[in-house]
Amino acid sequence: MIDFTKRQLEDLAHSLVEKYYEVQRKRGFKKVERIEPNIMLKDVLGLDIQYHTLSLDDSVIGYTIGSHIEMEVFDTGSPVSVPLDGNTVFIESKLRRMNKGRENYTIMHEGAHQIFFKLFPDYYNCGVRVLRCNNKGEITVEDSAEEYQADYLASALLMPREIVIAGLERYYRSKQYGSKKHYVSWDKESFKKLADYLGVSKQALRIRICELGIIIDRTPSFIIEYED
Repeated sequence: MIDFTKRQLEDLAHSLVEKYYEVQRKRGFKKVERIEPNIMLKDVLGLDIQYHTLSLDDSVIGYTIGSHIEMEVFDTGSPVSVPLDGNTVFIESKLRRMNKGRENYTIMHEGAHQIFFKLFPDYYNCGVRVLRCNNKGEITVEDSAEEYQADYLASALLMPREIVIAGLERYYRSKQYGSKKHYVSWDKESFKKLADYLGVSKQALRIRICELGIIIDRTPSFIIEYED
């Protein structure tokens, strides 16, 4: 495994997001307001996305692998073996009906593993990667360097700096103070509206904003401070 720095992961994400923008420009979109994971995986990375019931207790929400294996799924309530190859991610089908933010994150997280498999095959083993959630419905990422890298890359792909800033400009008033810009809203729902607009969870957006160096000042005026 390669010990990537955050800067290197940001640069990798940026190069793929630029390819995403090019795909969308060819389709006639002059402005991209959010990153759609299905387009990123299918049209930029050349991957397939399949939806299945991955477990009976809802503990598994994503699978992918760098080679080929037969995986058990429970689409009919009973275990059935289906092929999972090195160009496919399996996503829990219930996410399509329940939680758009989690669905998007899961797709991009499994896609991030595929990026490592394909770009750096000598450094990442091709075994099964599993994304799970606990009995509270919270995603639980394995405490390992590779899972951290996939998590960080997924976040950077879903929420590029320019997309997040454009979203802030949409839902917050801004004022410039020297090199710093303050984003202010009196609407307590602004943050939720921004997360929904970007297709992510509030938790994922909060973490990403911190990663980008944007400071949330938890005051009654809901100031978000960003230094250019």
